[in-house]
Amino acid sequence: MSSQPAPDLASPLLAATPDRHGIARLLALCLGAHLLLWAVLPAAIGLNSPWDNIEELVWSRTLELGYYKHPPLPSWVMHGLVTLFGPSPGLTFFAGAGCVAIALAFVWKLGCELRDGAGRPVAPALSLATVLLASLAAYHNLRGLYFNHNVAQLPSLAAAFLFFHRALRLGRRRDWIALGAACGIALLTKYSATLFFASFAALVAWERRLGEARLWRGIALATAVMLVVLAPHLAWGIAHDFPTLRYVEHSVGDMHRMNRFVNLWGFVSTQIVRLLPVALGLGLVHWLGRRSATAEGHAAVRGDDLAADRAALLCPSDRRFVLAVGLGPLIITLALALFGGMFIDSPWASMYFLLAGWLAVLAWPRGGAKALDLGRVLKVVAAIQVALAVGYLLGNTLLPSLAGHRGRSNFPGETVSRAAVEAWNPARRGPLRVVVGDTWLAGNIAIHRKPVPAVFIDADPLKAPWTGDADVAGCGALVVIDDSRTGEGGDLPDPRVVALFERGGEHGEFTAPWGGRKARPVRVRWAVVEPEPGRVCRLTE
Repeated sequence: MSSQPAPDLASPLLAATPDRHGIARLLALCLGAHLLLWAVLPAAIGLNSPWDNIEELVWSRTLELGYYKHPPLPSWVMHGLVTLFGPSPGLTFFAGAGCVAIALAFVWKLGCELRDGAGRPVAPALSLATVLLASLAAYHNLRGLYFNHNVAQLPSLAAAFLFFHRALRLGRRRDWIALGAACGIALLTKYSATLFFASFAALVAWERRLGEARLWRGIALATAVMLVVLAPHLAWGIAHDFPTLRYVEHSVGDMHRMNRFVNLWGFVSTQIVRLLPVALGLGLVHWLGRRSATAEGHAAVRGDDLAADRAALLCPSDRRFVLAVGLGPLIITLALALFGGMFIDSPWASMYFLLAGWLAVLAWPRGGAKALDLGRVLKVVAAIQVALAVGYLLGNTLLPSLAGHRGRSNFPGETVSRAAVEAWNPARRGPLRVVVGDTWLAGNIAIHRKPVPAVFIDADPLKAPWTGDADVAGCGALVVIDDSRTGEGGDLPDPRVVALFERGGEHGEFTAPWGGRKARPVRVRWAVVEPEPGRVCRLTE
């Protein structure tokens, strides 16, 4: 019985496409376009930052070894960016979109090292096609504007995928060391990286390699490197009784907020919606491919070719790798919610879909790989990305104003900041050095000022280790309370903020338009706490 050669699935991608260096240049152009669309454009039209971005700007004031909610790496990154360019909402868009771009570059590199059914490296053009499809997941465009710990973790996780794949296949010491460093950086960003480590372990078990002594030596080396990277943060955690772990415990908790099935449905349905652009992109590419084949008189993909299609796309071990790493964290999360009663929030899946392009191609029911002509992929992805960007920008600028909707993105941060400084009266008191209030309001006031005031979050030294009561006494402070959402489900001000507000010697209120004429304006109550006589203000920059 003669053996049939595996179908050349990558042939549409390889025909009339440049070599690996040419594909790498094309990838760089695509990622540059991604930054233009998802960083330059939102910054240019003056969108205000999401809540998470404001939080990172506030935290970036000093280089702490840990913050009350999360590990420190994203705030260190933002500290460096603010030092170079100064704080602004637009800077956070660049940070978020930049993290996505770096992660997708690592995913492309990983794709080039996967092997097809014949044991050959996957064509760089095919890897680029899957990366472009993955870029359509909402977490890599719309949600990539949120520079938070989820988005900031994308580059280190993508690097960990690459080095884990190399370490498993080649077993080189340098790959295990690189894996340990990437895992340490991922944990310095957010502890949820442990879900991916569990997926790595599941893959090793799936591959039946738990008995390999050489593999365990590599794991020990990677673990040692990871602990070295984590050591300063671990020391901070021990010294401060790990407030980050207490925050994790509070966030996941028991399913006290709602029925577990309601929570699961909300989580799963949200993921489906946020992944729909990937399915839409591959579906359009496939449909256009069939139309082109019909017009040219070629036969459509036969149903009995589909099994060979998938078998030749990736070799068995690399299919297992993509499935375990690409789906493992999602499966573990769902299991923890269903069987462990853990509350899960939709944004926590921001890091789960870096391999969405590969998963979509593997799962597509009608010869998904055969349709991946790179030219068609580029056109379809570009069209969908532009449509998403236009929809997002209209939905956060013109439409809210017409509908009278008040959102984070159209919050008048600059106007509120100017009004707050006028209330402080720098001509009489000197520069504003300390703003006391919640992260959102006080942060919006601070990031638009030079010099940038310190934000004393909720008047709580644990939340704001860069400032405290001594700075309020030495520099004075502006205490602000947002009354805009009274009766709309907004959080009440922290009692410590209220107590400091009542200490103020001068009180007032200002408003600012928010969401057009149909919406209620921002309403902020303020109080000035005067510096105490004889105290020195140390916040002079």
